[in-house]
This record gives sequence, C-alpha cells and structure tokens, in this order.
Amino acid sequence: MSSRGSFSAVDRALREAGLVVHHIQENPGFARLVVESGDDRTELDLGADARLFLFELDDTQYERLRGEAARWRERTKELARRHERARDLGEGRGPNLGREL
Repeated sequence: MSSRGSFSAVDRALREAGLVVHHIQENPGFARLVVESGDDRTELDLGADARLFLFELDDTQYERLRGEAARWRERTKELARRHERARDLGEGRGPNLGREL
C-alpha cells in the first residue's frame, strides 16, 4: 500500500479544512507533506509504526517465513566462517598443510 493510500484520511481531512496539501516524499509507512493556508506553510511528517499494526500469518506463510529465516541464518554463519578464515590467513595463521590427514 502506498503512503498516499495509508494516509489518505489525513490528506482528505486537511483538504476538507481548506488547506492545500503537497506530497513531498512518499515511502511505505511514511509521508512528508507540505500543508499551506494563506501565508502559513508547514512541513508534516507522517509515519505508521508497524509495532502498532500487527499482522497475522497463515500456516503456509509462517512456514515460508521460517524457512527463509533459516536460510538467512545459514548464509550469515557461512559468511562469518569465511571472514574468520580470511582473517586467519591474513594474520599468518592459515591451515597447516603439512599435517597428515
């Protein structure tokens, strides 16, 4: 949903009050407006706090999200392992290639 859609009630109320409304910036959950009346002008930032508007997932969505989180967790661990190996090599603590396997 666009910010304009999210904040349409605010926009409508301002216009109905006889104010001029300009949308300067719009992102999901955020809108920056300039509101004018005669010689008066003010910038208004509006935000929707996701913590206040919780949503529910059905079982399929939940399992998909859980799987995605597990994949990201594994990718993060692998990147951390690569970083540690690279750091060790850079500090002269590389693998002991002379050891018996």
